[in-house]
Amino acid sequence: MRMSDSGKTPTGAVPITEWPITDDNVTVIPKQVPYNSTQNNICSDEAQKGNKRSHDEAENLCDADPPSKVMKYLDIVTADIALAKWWRRHGRRLISPAVLPKSNNPNTVLNYVQRVDIAKDFLKNELKRLTALSLDTSQTLSKEDSIQLHSALASYHEKLGNFSIAKVEVLKALENDPHGGSVVSEYEHGGTEAFYFCVFLAKEVLWLSAKLDKQMQIKSTQQKHIETLQTQPDENRCFPKCKAVERRCFKSLNFEEFFTKYSKTSTPVVITGYLPLMTDSPWTFSYVKNKAGKCKVSLKKYVPESVEWARLENDKISSVAEFVDSVIDGEETGNLCLFDWSLPLHCPQLAEEITVPRYFAGDFLQRVTHGSLYHESWPSLFIAPKGITTELHVDAFGSNFWMAVFEGRKRWVFFPRKDQPLLYPQYTSSMDPVFEVNLDSPDLNHHPLLSLTQPMECVLEPGDLLFVPSGCPHRVENLETSLAISGNFVDLSNFKAVKEELEISALIDPRAEDLLTQFTSDTFNSKMSSSISDLPWKKYKMWPPDSFNDYDITS
Repeated sequence: MRMSDSGKTPTGAVPITEWPITDDNVTVIPKQVPYNSTQNNICSDEAQKGNKRSHDEAENLCDADPPSKVMKYLDIVTADIALAKWWRRHGRRLISPAVLPKSNNPNTVLNYVQRVDIAKDFLKNELKRLTALSLDTSQTLSKEDSIQLHSALASYHEKLGNFSIAKVEVLKALENDPHGGSVVSEYEHGGTEAFYFCVFLAKEVLWLSAKLDKQMQIKSTQQKHIETLQTQPDENRCFPKCKAVERRCFKSLNFEEFFTKYSKTSTPVVITGYLPLMTDSPWTFSYVKNKAGKCKVSLKKYVPESVEWARLENDKISSVAEFVDSVIDGEETGNLCLFDWSLPLHCPQLAEEITVPRYFAGDFLQRVTHGSLYHESWPSLFIAPKGITTELHVDAFGSNFWMAVFEGRKRWVFFPRKDQPLLYPQYTSSMDPVFEVNLDSPDLNHHPLLSLTQPMECVLEPGDLLFVPSGCPHRVENLETSLAISGNFVDLSNFKAVKEELEISALIDPRAEDLLTQFTSDTFNSKMSSSISDLPWKKYKMWPPDSFNDYDITS
């Protein structure tokens, strides 16, 4: 659903590179508001003394050095990095470990930390410091320092929820972009080291600008719906009943009807009866174990407080055989699952057994050069014990999604793309939202906009094939121990959305930039065939096909 070809950090994610913080690379902490020992259980006099000592050192430096040197000493960094440094040096002695999320993921830990009053005080004081610095030195800053300072200010305002002010700081930063705020792409023209640094910073700022635009648009949409709700009696609010997703037998569903009725209209559908045609042999737990048992996999764990995609985080390494045995034997797996494990990358012998259904066989990701982003990512394997839930999420980069279930049952709940703002999305370290709502126990007092959503529901049985349209938030509950494969794909139904998402990702991800370049090239052919057939793996990976001249769908 959301992995890169490398299986590492997905497109759009921004890891906190300052974690853990080393003692020789610690920010100067300005004088802080006194800490409240009763509020956070732990208070450190040593930390407070350290804050004053650092503040005094900074003041002495200000008397001796010009502004640009002062800025470098004071370490003008984004709010995420500053908070990580503060946490490493001071915060972890001030906040009780007992209240922290059970997670080793820095984004998850810091997302909790930033909501604690003591951390808010730090962020607000850092914001005051940087604001004063921008006012005192605005006429003497180099381009790179000015971009860095205003982008840092924008990140603090965003962290504190001041999106419109953050946008103003972004625009100030882009005034110093050597290309006047446009997307910088003229590396071949040459330039100084400072020029390239400005280019790098400008791209980061443009990415932040796109993130702010998305958050402001969501906030505006939510406000309009809140005003509508205020005209209705509170007692009439309830979480709507889920509509059933339509089920269609593959024998009566050709590609043209699928594309016109479901794909182009962003309508989920369950396709029945197809699975026996999809693999050379029936896939069971034992069969997969025999084929892929020696392969090592990184298992995922559900973390309720996680800010990562679908609230899943990396856990331990296991062999496929060990994990399958534990699942079949009903052992306690500790909420672990095998999630979105790329077969082409990690177990090509299984991938080669697959026949890709006609509905998804026109995938544009197979029309780009070998080694391009996502070219080898899917199909991927899913193995999950009964009870494991993948919380509400949206598939990455505007892609469509399909899933085929071989064993077990899965309950899916969907929402249309337009419902995203009604589900209270939060954007932390990437463009992939984490949704606040709890669908197990909807709280309409806290999340009243849930009453305006249009949820859909289906239970996937063994043998079912599911289509999930681009941009549709969905939640998956494993009603039984399950075995499934899935794929993300691009065709004319979501091509525009994919390019829009890649335009943002390309600012910070060179592989996304390369994929976007290929998709937007005049030589890229986006025609599709209304008579396309199911494609065995080798034909699916071969482009262009012999019948390309017969492709007749252009929009």
